[in-house]
Amino acid sequence: MTEIKNPFITKGYISKEYFCDREEETADILSAINNGRDLILYGKRKMGKSALIKHVFHQLDNKIISIWVDLLPSVNFNDFLTLTANAVLSAFEEEDPLYKKIWAGMKKLRPTVTYDEVSGTPNVSFDLSDTSARIDTFSKLIRLLSSSSKKVVIALDEFQQIQEYPEKNIAEHLRTLLQSLPNVTVIFSGSDQHMLLDMFNKIDQPFYEFGQHLKLGPIDSDKYVDFIEAHFKKNKRKIERGDIYNIIEWCNHRTMNIQILANRLYSLHQKTITEADIQNMKDTILKEKEDIYYTLKRVVSKGQWKVLSAFAREGKVYAPYGKAFMQKYGFTNSSIIRRVVQFCLDKGLLYQSHDGEESFFELDDVFLRRWVEMTTV
Repeated sequence: MTEIKNPFITKGYISKEYFCDREEETADILSAINNGRDLILYGKRKMGKSALIKHVFHQLDNKIISIWVDLLPSVNFNDFLTLTANAVLSAFEEEDPLYKKIWAGMKKLRPTVTYDEVSGTPNVSFDLSDTSARIDTFSKLIRLLSSSSKKVVIALDEFQQIQEYPEKNIAEHLRTLLQSLPNVTVIFSGSDQHMLLDMFNKIDQPFYEFGQHLKLGPIDSDKYVDFIEAHFKKNKRKIERGDIYNIIEWCNHRTMNIQILANRLYSLHQKTITEADIQNMKDTILKEKEDIYYTLKRVVSKGQWKVLSAFAREGKVYAPYGKAFMQKYGFTNSSIIRRVVQFCLDKGLLYQSHDGEESFFELDDVFLRRWVEMTTV
C-alpha cells in the first residue's frame, strides 16, 4: 500500500485505519448483503456515502463479488452499460478464472475494446443506437455475472442519473431485471437525496418500495473527535479537543468538509495546532472559493441571492414562509420565497430534511454558508 502522509483522506478509500466510525451502518449494509436485501443508501451530500460503500466492500470475503459503478458521468443508458461493463472487469484480477469466463462472455456482446498503454488491461465501450439493444446487452452482462456460484453485490452510485437519460422506461426495465436475480444484491445511492428518494418513495415510480432504506446521518461528534485527535497524537502533534468540536460544528457535521479542514490543518506540519491556526485555515479555504461564490451570486437573480443569503445566515430554516422569518430578513411576499426555495431545491443549492417530525431547509454547501456569514452582501 502507498505510504499515507496525511491521514485525513479527502477522496477515495484507503483502509479501516483512515475511516472514522460508521460501525452501525457498516453492520446494517453487511446484513443486507448477506441476506439478499437490496438497499437504498441516502443522506445529505458529502456525508461519505461512497466511502462507506467501499469500506463495506473491504469487509466482504472472497465468496462475494463486489462491483462499484459511478454513474455520475453517464448521460444515457449506453454510458450506463459501458460504465457497468468496465466496473465488472475491474472487480477481478486477470488471473481469476471467473474473470476469464466473464471476459469471454463479454466479448460475445461485441463491445469496442481498447487497451491501457501502461497496464495492458482492456477497456470496453458500447455504441448501440437502439434502446432495446442496450437493455438486452445489459441484461446479458448482468446475467453472465450472476451465473457465477458466488454472490454478487453491485453498488450503483449516483443512481438518480437515470432520471436524466433520454431513453424511455429505463427504471421499469432495470427493476424487472434486478428483481429476477436472487444472487445479486444492489445498493442504490446518490448525492441528490431529493431526486433519489422520489424514485423509491413515490407510488407511481417503478422502484416504489424496492429494497431497504438506510439514512446516513452525521458521525457521532465524540467518535470523530477521538479519531482526529488520535491521528494527530500518533504523529506527535497536538490539537485541543475543544477545537476539534469547533471544527465539526463549523463544518455542520458534514464528513467531507471536516476531512478537508482536518487535512489542511495536518499539512501545516506543526507540533501544536492553535485556535488561531484553525481560524486562519477556515479563512484560507473560504478565500480560495470566493471566485466560485461571487460567480454564483452573479448568475442568480437578486431575489434568489437574497433568499439564499437569508438561509445561510439563519442556518436551519423551519418556517421560511412564516411571519417571523420574513420580517427578520425583510421579505414581504411569501409566494416569491416559495418559488425561490423550489428553484434552489431543484438546483441542489438547498436541501430539505427534518428533526424528528419538524421539517427544515438548509444550504447544501457548508462552505458557501460560512462564506455568506463572513461577508457583507
